[in-house]
Amino acid sequence: MPVQNKSAYIWMNGEFVPWDEAKLHVSVHALHYGTSVFEGTRCYETAQGSAIFRLQDHTSRLFRSAKIARMPIERWTEDEVNAAQLETVARNGLKSCYIRPLAYKDTPALGLATQGTPNSPLWSGNGALTWAKMRWKTGLMPWSAVGAAPPTAPSP
Repeated sequence: MPVQNKSAYIWMNGEFVPWDEAKLHVSVHALHYGTSVFEGTRCYETAQGSAIFRLQDHTSRLFRSAKIARMPIERWTEDEVNAAQLETVARNGLKSCYIRPLAYKDTPALGLATQGTPNSPLWSGNGALTWAKMRWKTGLMPWSAVGAAPPTAPSP
């Protein structure tokens, strides 16, 4: 599904860049080997202004996921990532949106091993966007719409 209503700015590598200028090189490790973790966080419009639902819980889980995947986020603290998410919402003037914090291996070397490779930081990105209304059948998205096979039950 194409991104609709994308935000003007995205937080990437510690700074805000225009959405269309947030680029990755084709040789990043995450692209070839899936070395990335992400969270899906919602921001809701409230009477007091925009509020990110369980911000600290989502950010803590992102950091735990990265650690479990043996790629701890060391470049930023949880507080800095929280602040970046809040600033992403504010800078883009969003009242409600979906935020996708993402941490990935940016090592340009091809090969499974990344330990000991120079300049292999984890970079993080936060993109905020609003989702178009989706058509649902019986309350569930059809699996073909996301390009994945449905879950199957274990063999008896």
